[in-house]
Amino acid sequence: MSSFIIKSRADLDDLNWIVRNPITKSIDVPILLFNPAFTNPFYSEVDLLNDDRMYQARVIDHFYTRLTEKWLYKKPIYRKLLKYFQVKKSGDEGKVQLISDPDNVSKSNISSEDSKYVFKYIEKYFVSRRFVEKVLREYVATTRIKWYDLFNNSDTLVDLLAHKLKKLIISTIYEAQK
Repeated sequence: MSSFIIKSRADLDDLNWIVRNPITKSIDVPILLFNPAFTNPFYSEVDLLNDDRMYQARVIDHFYTRLTEKWLYKKPIYRKLLKYFQVKKSGDEGKVQLISDPDNVSKSNISSEDSKYVFKYIEKYFVSRRFVEKVLREYVATTRIKWYDLFNNSDTLVDLLAHKLKKLIISTIYEAQK
């Protein structure tokens, strides 16, 4: 807190100018009204960037691109999704399909050459912009994080998107059983 120190006649004139009523020439000390419920009554949170729908759409597009072009193919956590798929080869043709029973996951090791096709299948049929938007909006709502802080939490989002993708694949397998 700063204090007003009177060192000269000019400082005294400034003080008189601040607190003296120009009409009555009496000294009026201003009264500050505040609400003690607020920690800082002079601060109101206005976060235009966080509420901007166009910025949110750009963030969603960014994470969709990172998921489909980088994370899905390079992060080891997404390799765990391969056990829910089968690759059947006949001659020069291959066929990627979901396993029929999620309780009996695929024991066969999918080669790295075939894993590219499985990831393309996941990218085509399971990962969409709407999927990423839904996951990000849910994450922002539950953690109360700002949209511009999502870039700092990309490691958490990699795990979250992998978990949601796994749940989506398993629920699709159960629906196909019915």
